[in-house]
Amino acid sequence: MISFDIISDLHLAHDTDFDWDNQATSPICVVLGDVCRDREQLRCFLRTVKKQYHSVLYIDGNEEHKDLWPDFRNSYQDIYDICADTECVFLHDNMVVVNGIAFIGTNGWWSWDFDPSIDRDQMHQWFADSYRCPQEVADLITRMAETDAAYLANCIKRVQTMPDVRHVVVASHTLPRRELIEHDPSFQGDYRVNVMGNTLMSGVLSLDRERKVKTWCFGHYHGTVDQVIDGVRYVNNCRGRPSTPGFRSVYFPKRIEVEI
Repeated sequence: MISFDIISDLHLAHDTDFDWDNQATSPICVVLGDVCRDREQLRCFLRTVKKQYHSVLYIDGNEEHKDLWPDFRNSYQDIYDICADTECVFLHDNMVVVNGIAFIGTNGWWSWDFDPSIDRDQMHQWFADSYRCPQEVADLITRMAETDAAYLANCIKRVQTMPDVRHVVVASHTLPRRELIEHDPSFQGDYRVNVMGNTLMSGVLSLDRERKVKTWCFGHYHGTVDQVIDGVRYVNNCRGRPSTPGFRSVYFPKRIEVEI
C-alpha cells in the first residue's frame, strides 16, 4: 500500500496568508488545479509545497488560465516552465509510475453537456458574458476537452500492456461524470452545471480491459465527493473561495491510500 495527498482549488488570490507548512501526510502530493491566476504566486506555492513532499504532481485548473486566454499555447508553456523551475511534475502529457501505481492526469476542461437540454449556443453566450471573454474561447475549450479525453484514452490503452502497473490513479481538474454532483440542487437548471466537467473523460474507462483504474481524483467542485461507481473511487478535496458555499476555513490535505 502507498499513499498520496490531494489538494485543489486553493484560490490563493483570495487568501494570501494560506500556510501549507507541516501539513503533509504522505510522500506524494497531487495538486488538482485552481491554485491561483498569478504565475509568480503559483511558482512560490509549488516551491513551498515541494519542500514538504518528496514529489509534487500538478495539473492546471481553469483559474490558472483566465488572465491569459485565449492564448492557451503560451499559457501552458509558461506552466511547463514553472513546474520545471520548481522541480514539480506537470502531469499534463506526462505519466508517472511509482511502485506499480500509474498517475495520469489532465485538466479535462468542459464538454458543455452535463445538462444536454441547455442549448449549446446559449451556453456559449452565457459563458462569454459570465467569464468576460471572447466567444472563441468556448470553441478552444471544446477542442481542448476533446484533446484531453483523447490523451487519457491513449494512456489507458498504454497501461493495459504494462504488467508492472497494477493500479491507475486518474487526476483531472474537472469532473468526469454528472452523477458526482447530482446530489447538489444548486445546479438544477443552472448554466453552471455545463462548466463543471467533461463527459468524454469517463468514456475512456471502456478501454480499461484489465480494470486497473481504481481511483479518480478531481477538483473544481467545491462540495465534497468520495464515492465508488462501477468499482472506481471518485474523490475530491477542494478548499474553495472565502465567503462562498463550500469554503473550508480550516483545510488539510486528504490522504488517499491505494493497494498495490
